[in-house]
Amino acid sequence: MTTTVRLYWNEINDPANEHVMWNEILARTFEQFGLPGDRYMTNIDTDWMDWHFVSEKDATMFILEHGGDVIPESQITVEFVGSLMR
Repeated sequence: MTTTVRLYWNEINDPANEHVMWNEILARTFEQFGLPGDRYMTNIDTDWMDWHFVSEKDATMFILEHGGDVIPESQITVEFVGSLMR
């Protein structure tokens, strides 16, 4: 079972949050967890980017450093099924 953490593009690109930049988040994620594959996978949507962590500890560390919301598996399933029905 994985833990999914979601960051929304508009929250990161908000001028009020100009100190937070996507390239910094991705660079720090690569430094801390490596490239996607063993410890986490990513999924990108037009409104957000999801990180699916294998370890709950890694997900917690990511949230503490970058923020984001934990997304329950039920919501991920509903989004996936909804995308197939469009």
